[in-house]
Amino acid sequence: MNDIRIVFLDIDGTSYQNEIHDAPASTKLAFQKLKQQGVKLAVCTSRTYEEMAKLPADYRAAMDLVVCSNGARILTRTADRMRRMNRDETRQVIACLDRLHLTYRYEDEHGHGYLNEDAPDKSAIFRRLYSLVPPVKRYEGERLIHLLFYTTDPAVLEQIAACSPHETLIHFAGMVNELTKKGVSKASGMRRACQLLGLRMDQAAAFGDNGNDASMLKAAGIGVAMGNSDETCRQAADYVTARIEEDGLYQACLHYGWIRP
Repeated sequence: MNDIRIVFLDIDGTSYQNEIHDAPASTKLAFQKLKQQGVKLAVCTSRTYEEMAKLPADYRAAMDLVVCSNGARILTRTADRMRRMNRDETRQVIACLDRLHLTYRYEDEHGHGYLNEDAPDKSAIFRRLYSLVPPVKRYEGERLIHLLFYTTDPAVLEQIAACSPHETLIHFAGMVNELTKKGVSKASGMRRACQLLGLRMDQAAAFGDNGNDASMLKAAGIGVAMGNSDETCRQAADYVTARIEEDGLYQACLHYGWIRP
């Protein structure tokens, strides 16, 4: 077994199968065997911490720490660290989104997430993926750590980028886009988590399946893309395993010798 001491896991489509609202049995077995080897587990997700509430109890209990909100928030057993966005730029971005009548989900500096409007199509996405829907509340100037909005229009993305030069804008998964403080990503969250645990980056492995996972796959000692990954994620990975429903995470752990059958 090589010197991998922590594994960072995207949730949806990587370590959690939305169709069954659970992690595959093989994934849970991999969790168990990794922890028996002394390997720590951490989720690294764009979900807010609140949006993890409906995950199975045994899945949540397996995690030693949480990197959420696309790296903007890190929760350990004893600490909660956040990276806050620029307030003035946030207000400009939201004014632009409101002017264009776009739906967005924002997360304030207290970790609470809200939808800006009652949008049945977007609510259906949250219900299908997370088994919950954030409450609806208009933005009132709060300091934010993460903003999720929906558009495929390049002109809109250019407008958002122009009024938020001190933020990080990531487009992924069709119409989904997210905004965090400049320099904040899943990779930065993973690096900070490793520092808190006294681990080197070459001791970290990462699993993902989407474009916003690419940064952490590149930054990790070993990056693994699931078989259901998009091309950006595949290109960033050291290894492409099977799809989530085909025991991809378990198979990758076997491939690298982190666990045994």
